[in-house]
Amino acid sequence: MKLTNNLQPASVLDYTENAEDEETYKLIEELGFLEFPSSGIPKFSNPGQRVMNNIEREVRDSLSKFCFNEVRYPTLQDPSIYKKSGRHEKFSDEFFEASEEKIIAPTQEEAFLEEVEERLLTEKHLPISLFEVTYKFRDCGAEKGIMRNKEFLMADAFSLHKNEDSLYNTIGNFEEAVFDIGDRLNIGVEKVEKTSDYVDYVVETDDGYIETDSGNLSSSIAMYYIDDGNILEDYSFKTDEDPILCSYGIGISRLFHGVVEENKYSDGIDFPESIKPYDLSLIPVFPDEKTHIDYCDDLYQKLRESGINVLYDDRKRRGIRQKEEQHLYYGVEDSILVGDNEIEKNVLTLSTKEEESKTSLNKIIQEFNKIKGRSK
Repeated sequence: MKLTNNLQPASVLDYTENAEDEETYKLIEELGFLEFPSSGIPKFSNPGQRVMNNIEREVRDSLSKFCFNEVRYPTLQDPSIYKKSGRHEKFSDEFFEASEEKIIAPTQEEAFLEEVEERLLTEKHLPISLFEVTYKFRDCGAEKGIMRNKEFLMADAFSLHKNEDSLYNTIGNFEEAVFDIGDRLNIGVEKVEKTSDYVDYVVETDDGYIETDSGNLSSSIAMYYIDDGNILEDYSFKTDEDPILCSYGIGISRLFHGVVEENKYSDGIDFPESIKPYDLSLIPVFPDEKTHIDYCDDLYQKLRESGINVLYDDRKRRGIRQKEEQHLYYGVEDSILVGDNEIEKNVLTLSTKEEESKTSLNKIIQEFNKIKGRSK
């Protein structure tokens, strides 16, 4: 992202507070990752959307790794499918109506069951384990920040089984996926059993509402529940006995909050490598000089073409150290500095928290592709 082409207010780039002391929901907004044009409806900036995309990728990869297959159900659904499951009344206050005939789906178990009822030919095809990642819309009360909104990104999963052995094997797969996601995002996940059929997976948060066995206040980032048979009552499946339905959810918006909560420190946010919004920053020493900007524009394009995500800070009236300190709030610890000497000798200065060193564009590209597990 080139900062002079950025629509964020300048104030978010001048944040200088101790990030560790700030409430997480406030920190996310004050750093400009997102804002709320209206209550419960978030708008993500470039760095915020980059983090969301990266978290989404990690969730997708983990669920696929642990035997869930991705699908995509329509966002617009016929209200009749919720009446069939008996949940129309439960969700009726939260429906957003798209027209007289369609609503925006608040959840997709019903779409899954409609498909299974139509296409399952024999119970030998069970179990079936599917997931989708999509934005959900519910007309519900909004909490502070992105922990509960009217619009939110979520991975929903569904599984259908002919017996409990199969059910708990898939639940075990889901649990492994949740803890795998926690490891990928560097967040500590705890399991909280509300009932024998309803389980939450939580992370410690400064405004949590679930008390764990360790006494910490936490917020849910994932869950599963086993249906008691009520939803399935009016469905007809080609099975010898009634199958068992289990529903799962992973809140990607909630994971964003959890990541910032556990990875903020005094100077900024130490995002895990896999979900950083940017790999490094590019800073022209003299942004008033056209030769410096032209050189950096060309460098910026080459870095982007090599798959490196760059925070290009071409703002004027900001010192180098001030810019580098501000970049730490976005998890960016390494900067390329370009001044007269670099342009004259066609070398680059790589500045890290520990040292400065002379290097070349090719070496930087090779090193970052190595970190990202790519070959060029």
